[in-house]
Amino acid sequence: MRQDPDQITIRLPLTLLTGLVALVAVGCQVDESEPKNEYESADDIPTPSDDVGSDDGDDGEDDDDGSGDNDDGNGSGDGSGSGSGDDLDDTGMVDTGTDETGPVTYSYNDDDSLIYVQIWKDEDAWGSDLAHNHVIRGDLWDGEVELDTDDLSDCRFDFTVPVSELAVDEDSMREYVGYSDTISTSDRKEIREHMLDSNQLDGDNFASIRFEADDCSGSGGDSGSISVSGKWTIRGVTHSETETLSYQVHDDKLYLQGTYDLSHGDFGMDPYEAFGGLVANEEEFRITIDVVGHPN
Repeated sequence: MRQDPDQITIRLPLTLLTGLVALVAVGCQVDESEPKNEYESADDIPTPSDDVGSDDGDDGEDDDDGSGDNDDGNGSGDGSGSGSGDDLDDTGMVDTGTDETGPVTYSYNDDDSLIYVQIWKDEDAWGSDLAHNHVIRGDLWDGEVELDTDDLSDCRFDFTVPVSELAVDEDSMREYVGYSDTISTSDRKEIREHMLDSNQLDGDNFASIRFEADDCSGSGGDSGSISVSGKWTIRGVTHSETETLSYQVHDDKLYLQGTYDLSHGDFGMDPYEAFGGLVANEEEFRITIDVVGHPN
């Protein structure tokens, strides 16, 4: 079990992108093709926040700069404080070979990052024992972040998640978020159809979920917290939300982790219910992001 779904996850599916959101309704004719990836187990799911700061694959010694900014898990190491003979500048610091300052643009995609949504059943509904909590993973998405770690107010975020590529209730993702049950392939297909129906994500008319931001704040530096005020656009409705994300620059890559807690009403939707409310979803849902960006 990778995590408790009731805890705030610092892992990012911006859960992620996915935007994302909401299940379900009735009888929708949509593209039923399966998303590209389906991970065999929770261990196969990319978790950048587990990689950054870990020492897997390095020389067996922690980085000695005291920052916790260790190897990224692939044995590449950044050489800081390693005594490897790197040239020092006039201040005695390692010379990285560049004097560039200012914003850096990073690219993101689903190959090594994760955006997902969690939607919970209404426990107060009479038929809640017949219902499930859900997890929806964004697939084939991409994004771009422009950030100056010396001035976090100089930022730009842009993530786009294709609605048709949302992966619903995969066994691996259910294990990843700590759900103890699985959902059959036929039920997953039906849930996905309902999710894309006109009174939910309306996949026939709105091809993507998008997050855009250009208002950030924080103390700056190579790691810490950044407050990001941005706009989620889901099914053509835009909602502004501010949340605090964790970030870290390591081996020239920008890691971001955090959650956005949203509601169906933010996007003009009602939570799914069936049989006159016998089963229903909660109003709130959560988007988690756990992503790593590579400099352009």
